[in-house]
Amino acid sequence: MSASVASSPHHQSGLVLWQRCPRQYWFQQVAKLLPDYATTGYAGPLGVAGHVGCQVVLRDHAASRARVLDAMLEAFEAELAKGQEQGRTYDPDQTGRALERLEQEHLELVLRLAQDRRVHAIEWAHTELPFEWQDQHGRVFRGTVDALGRATDYVEGFSVFGREPLDLEPGDWVIVDWKFGRELELSRVGLSLNVQLAFYSVAASKRFPGRRFRACLGVLRELASSQRPTDADGQPIPKTLEELNPAYVEAFAGGQPITNELRARAEKSRRRFRRDNANVPKRIKRTNPVWEAARDAPKGPLFHEARIAWDVVAPTLRQTIHEIEIARRDGGEGAFPARGPVTGACRLCPYHRQCVARPAE
Repeated sequence: MSASVASSPHHQSGLVLWQRCPRQYWFQQVAKLLPDYATTGYAGPLGVAGHVGCQVVLRDHAASRARVLDAMLEAFEAELAKGQEQGRTYDPDQTGRALERLEQEHLELVLRLAQDRRVHAIEWAHTELPFEWQDQHGRVFRGTVDALGRATDYVEGFSVFGREPLDLEPGDWVIVDWKFGRELELSRVGLSLNVQLAFYSVAASKRFPGRRFRACLGVLRELASSQRPTDADGQPIPKTLEELNPAYVEAFAGGQPITNELRARAEKSRRRFRRDNANVPKRIKRTNPVWEAARDAPKGPLFHEARIAWDVVAPTLRQTIHEIEIARRDGGEGAFPARGPVTGACRLCPYHRQCVARPAE
C-alpha cells in the first residue's frame, strides 16, 4: 500500500458516502467540486446548529432559551461564512426562511430534549468527542462522536429496539448519534447495519478499552410526535371526558333528594336552567386523567437502540475501505462508479446535475 493511501484518513461520513454512491464520493472527496447549493439548501448549517444546541443542553439542562438560541445562531452563521469562503452566495429570502426554521423547529426540539427525563438520567461525559486511531497497516481513522455518557439512574423504557422497550440500568454507558432528519432507517435490521453507529462503537472501544457501550440514534423529531394514548385493545382514548353537570342535576332536583333514578331522568331531560344570571350547562367536559398522565410522559421513543451485526458490518467496512483505496490509487472518475439510482442517493445528491450531464455509463 502506498504511503499516500495509508496516510489518507478514513472518516465515518466518507465510508457512508461511498456506500451511498462512489461517484458522489469522487465529486466531494477527490475532485472537491463545489456542490449544487440549490439542492443541498440549508440542511447542513441547520444540522450543525442543531448539534451545537444539543451540546449546550446536555452540559446544562437549565440553559435558557436565549442562551441556546445564541449558540445555535452563532454556529449557523459560521457555517454560512464557511460556505461563502467556498464561493457560495446566499439568497436573503431563503436565509430568512432557514432562520425561521431554526427557531421554530430545531430550537424547540433542542429545548424539549433538555426537559426529557431520559436525558437527565445520563451524566454526559463527552459531547462532540474527537477520536483517532491507526491500524496495523498505517490507516488512520478519524471522526467525532456526538454524545457519550453514563447512566446515573434507572430509567424504564429508555430506548426501543424495533418496538421493544429497553430499560437503562445505573452505570450503563451509551453512545448517541443525534438526528434531526425525517427520512431515517429505524428498523432493527437497518440499525444493526448502521455503519456510522458501528464506527462510533469501535472508536469508543479504542478510546475506552474494556468499557461496553449501548449505541443509539437520538431521533429528535420524535420529541414533537403526537402520541395518542390507547387502551388494551389499541383503541385511542378520548382526550376529554363529558359528564352530567352536578349543578344541572341539583337544579333539576329542585331541592328533592338526588337519586340514581333522578340522575337518569336528568340525563334524558332537555330542560334549561338559569342560576345567578347564567345558564347551567347540562354537560361539562374535563381532561381525561389518562391524557394528563401522558402529557408528563416522554414524547416519542427518542432513543433507537442498535445491536450491530458485526459479522456483517465488519467485513463490509473492510471491503469498503479496500474499494476506496483501490479507487483513490487510480484517481480517475471512472474508478468511482455511479450507484445512486440503486441506493436512492440521486434525489438529494448535491452533484446530481453535474453527474447526469456526463456520458452515461
